[in-house]
Amino acid sequence: MPTCRSLRACITSALLLSVAGCADLKDTPAQSLAYQRWSVCQARAENTLLERVEPDGRIWFRFVQIDGRDRVLSCLRAQSQSGPALPTPVAVVSPRS
Repeated sequence: MPTCRSLRACITSALLLSVAGCADLKDTPAQSLAYQRWSVCQARAENTLLERVEPDGRIWFRFVQIDGRDRVLSCLRAQSQSGPALPTPVAVVSPRS
């Protein structure tokens, strides 16, 4: 049976690990910028869906129509002219339902 001292050490270790794990859940500055840009650009194109944003700021999104994809990509390029560059976005075609 664990002693009070080892139980306390276990609880302390568990708390430290959980706090350290939560730090990984915060967005990177590049992700925050990418989310800001996405919110501007996605509003200009129907049938697009943000899939994920990588820690380096790369945006992955789904589209149904080519013109929607092109509008988002054009907008993201324009957004990068007025601020830090982010990696090239990745557009993935979604099957029509």
